[in-house]
Amino acid sequence: MNDDDRTAMKKRVQRLVYMAAGGRISEADLGRYDTDLRQIGLDSLGYLNLLEGLERTFGVAIDLDHEEDHSFLHTIDNIVRYLVAQGGEAV
Repeated sequence: MNDDDRTAMKKRVQRLVYMAAGGRISEADLGRYDTDLRQIGLDSLGYLNLLEGLERTFGVAIDLDHEEDHSFLHTIDNIVRYLVAQGGEAV
């Protein structure tokens, strides 16, 4: 995956986070890909919505019961690294 593909994936994840939060997080707050999503207000329902969006958009199955470390969900950068490692591609 080249840098342009990774940047496009980050923008797509950024949009999914915004939609998952139901507009409660401003797009300006999501401007940095290393911002901790918990600190800017993504709540448990938002995370559920985000997981569903990630699975549908990138064709991956995310089973939190089988993931020992959930820190991959804390930032957009971490989410993208996880998706790339899982072989996720926009579908």
